[in-house]
Amino acid sequence: MKRVVIVGAGISGLRIAYRLRQLASNVEITVLEQDSRPGGTVWTERRDGFQIEIGPNGFLDTKPSTLQLCRELGLGDRLVAGSEESSRNRYLFLDGRLRLLPGSFSALLKSDLLSWRGKIGLLWEPFRAKRADQSDESVDAFVRRRAGPEAAEVFADALVTGIHAGDPALLSMRAAFPRIAALEAEYGSVLKGVIRSARRQRQEATARGESYQRPGKMWSFRDGLRLLIETVRDRLPRPPVLGVTIRRIAKQATREPGPPWTAGAEGQDQ
Repeated sequence: MKRVVIVGAGISGLRIAYRLRQLASNVEITVLEQDSRPGGTVWTERRDGFQIEIGPNGFLDTKPSTLQLCRELGLGDRLVAGSEESSRNRYLFLDGRLRLLPGSFSALLKSDLLSWRGKIGLLWEPFRAKRADQSDESVDAFVRRRAGPEAAEVFADALVTGIHAGDPALLSMRAAFPRIAALEAEYGSVLKGVIRSARRQRQEATARGESYQRPGKMWSFRDGLRLLIETVRDRLPRPPVLGVTIRRIAKQATREPGPPWTAGAEGQDQ
């Protein structure tokens, strides 16, 4: 029997294990997690009658795969859409206090998140030339090039940390935010692309006789995102092995019998 080891029991690792089980039921799947619980950065704490998300507080339907997974798991009727107020009132914790993220041009001008130099750098984005080199770049490099260093340090870092829990200097822009990268490629500017694509979507909705719905609705559960993590975990044939830290992954140099790859966990091989 073939054996697959998945390192990390976050939502990505759990979902891969779940899908792999569907596609190849004869494969032995082991999910390893260094923490004492699954979920990675996704988890809901419940204490003294209070509930709080320690990571993301929901997921967007701009990528329908997560919404589809929830319905497939039988959680469709437990989904709760985020309110319009919550989408308009988002905060960034900066320099020891919460600051409201600007939702309009006038709010950006009044905001203390950026200096005037940083605001000018951000607003100059539509006038910057599109990069001729089509090679991939990091999220940090993309935002610095399009909107300036201050916008990269304030907004890009918060966005990447909040969504991907990663380092913007290491994450691929095309992989992490393909739609934003595509807007520059198609329109030459992210801001121009947002405005023109929204205008086109309004026109298409009007032509269909429908009201325009802004994409990107946020979804979660009354029991928190922990519900999704625990439901996927419970559908696996074997629960994740917790408290295991992988120190090395190595490919077997010879053709001797045994697995072609080994994952070393605290001095032992999996």
